Amino acid sequence: MSTVLKSWYDFPQYYDLAFRDETKREADFFEAAFSKYARRPVRRVLEPACGSGRLVAEMARRGYALEAFDLSEPSLAYLRRRL
Repeated sequence: MSTVLKSWYDFPQYYDLAFRDETKREADFFEAAFSKYARRPVRRVLEPACGSGRLVAEMARRGYALEAFDLSEPSLAYLRRRL
């Protein structure tokens, strides 16, 4: 019998299912931090290790310009499809 081992990074849609309830709250937190600590209005955001891009998609929906990167090609492909 052959065993196929895969990383959860190969299935970004399941990561989104597990954490989707937190996305709005996380984006709200970042916007509150921008308002409180930024010296000027924040319109551009960098998200390193963006994974499936759930925050990238939410922040883009809110009007931010984003740059994002990740080492997981399946996650980046998933993000490209959702934008």
